[in-house]
Amino acid sequence: MDSGLTYRNFVNLVLLFTPLIFVWGIFKFGTKNLIDRLVLFFFYAFTVLYAVELAKGGVSLGAFLQVFQANLVTDSYFDTESGISLVMGFYFLFFLHKKKRNYAIAAALITILGAKRVAILGILICTFFYYFFPMKKISKSRKFYGYLFLAVGTLLGIIWDGIITGSFNEFIEGLTGVSANRFFMGRLNRFQLVFSETTEMPVYGLGLGLGYLENILYYQVGFASAFHGDFYRMYLEFGPLLFSIWLYITGKYASINKLALTATLLLIILLQTDNALLYNRVMFSYYFVMAYAIYGDKEG
Repeated sequence: MDSGLTYRNFVNLVLLFTPLIFVWGIFKFGTKNLIDRLVLFFFYAFTVLYAVELAKGGVSLGAFLQVFQANLVTDSYFDTESGISLVMGFYFLFFLHKKKRNYAIAAALITILGAKRVAILGILICTFFYYFFPMKKISKSRKFYGYLFLAVGTLLGIIWDGIITGSFNEFIEGLTGVSANRFFMGRLNRFQLVFSETTEMPVYGLGLGLGYLENILYYQVGFASAFHGDFYRMYLEFGPLLFSIWLYITGKYASINKLALTATLLLIILLQTDNALLYNRVMFSYYFVMAYAIYGDKEG
């Protein structure tokens, strides 16, 4: 299997870096007043985009009520479901940090209506983390967050290994009442399909190589859909050494303040079951909020 750079890998790299370059340009050449206005502009733009999606889909009032009446732990199919749910969490954290309560509530509501379970879980965890995790002396403990991300990230990688191999099937079924594959919306079948075609052994300490699993999925298996689990994909493709370095650096440099740290935590959560790295509107929103936390927010 050729794990080298393919056209799809090249497109993915473009999707990854284009939002970052765009955000860099905004903060390099924009004034603080302009940047403050842009945050609201992007929030309203995504809100309008979501409203247009609902209108085009002919979503009824009953569909909105269904989201709040359903069991979001196991139910995953809603007429109101949208990728905007993955985006709004970053604006929710921004408004929470800036104490703009009404905007924060609106962003949280759209996240819930968008019905992406991982996004809803993300804002719940990040809100708890924001209010209850001790961060008053954060500037003196940034290495701690590097090691924290490293420990938790490694644990998550091990857990995903167990999920893929079926070690937690009985536990998941007992907890949720549905099979593990049903709970993860067919992802386990997809993962096993990919791994059944994986024949190359990684170099010790390193991974399979960036883009390897996507290449198998698209070009060898012929399954025209992404891996749907960026965190585990990176864990396998980077390998233990590079993955550990990435986790430590991410945790250390994201711990500049509460906004930066919780936004990065939210991204890590989204990466568990989705292809957030490939969604330019998700990554743009993350980069924008992170840049604001680092360069535009001197309040901490």
